Amino acid sequence: MRLFVALELPAAAAAGFARWLEWARRGAPERGLRWTRADGAHLTLRFLGETDPATVPMLAADLAGVAARHAAIEAEAGSLPGAFPVRGPVRVVWTGVAPAGPIAALAAEVAGACEARLGLAAESRPFTPHLTLARAGRPWRRADFQAWRARLELPAPVTVRFERLSLIESRPGSGGSRYAEVAWAALGTGAP
Repeated sequence: MRLFVALELPAAAAAGFARWLEWARRGAPERGLRWTRADGAHLTLRFLGETDPATVPMLAADLAGVAARHAAIEAEAGSLPGAFPVRGPVRVVWTGVAPAGPIAALAAEVAGACEARLGLAAESRPFTPHLTLARAGRPWRRADFQAWRARLELPAPVTVRFERLSLIESRPGSGGSRYAEVAWAALGTGAP
């Protein structure tokens, strides 16, 4: 199973994000970008990759423990888009989610639990709370991305209340990946 841990957008926020995403698409190149579907939008906390299905119950229990120690997170999504990698041709276009502090704290604890359970190496890249907007099928020149970004006039950010932590399976397909929630846990009160 190809798994990751994420905060999924609740239905009301996904509807708002769909409108925001349509606005962001204006003026972007017609070809070469595969735009995210708002109904599958999520904030990835830790990508796990191929994972033995037998570990899922233990991993789900570990994540439930993490979730219980973190309160629901009120956030806003919809900053001026950024891109990965940070240099060279653009492969992924994203929008930030703030405040970063509570999300980064949750992500760090999720990463620690997953790395301990699965024997994964720690991530070498810094964590950036974001929602993916689009993936470039072919490299998008950084100068062209920056010109598009400079022209954008975005609507107000979308308010999001993240209330649950999800373990999600990614199933690649011809129309892009499909996601299926394998397990979830409600975020608690933040008490130890």
